[in-house]
Amino acid sequence: MRVNQEDFERYRLGIEVEIDPSFNPSSYTIEWEDGERKIISEYKNDIKVSFKIEAKNISENFHVACIVISNKTWHKYSDFDDRMDIQYKVLPPLNDY
Repeated sequence: MRVNQEDFERYRLGIEVEIDPSFNPSSYTIEWEDGERKIISEYKNDIKVSFKIEAKNISENFHVACIVISNKTWHKYSDFDDRMDIQYKVLPPLNDY
């Protein structure tokens, strides 16, 4: 969706994941990575994340990831057990063209 500059920063990107209910929530940790590939500590163990869309997010490949890490001493993929990477195209406001 393309919007005008005055509306641009009112938009948010929300993502929700569903973890297999056969796993006890106390047996794993959920981490979220933002567009700069940094862990967002405020959303640790949340199944939902929400980002305010800002000019710094304009990109052909704005990245968000959800990482699931079991409490076991071993992991399916070396240091995590499941990961969902999402790429979004965030376009500049209409009046910036």
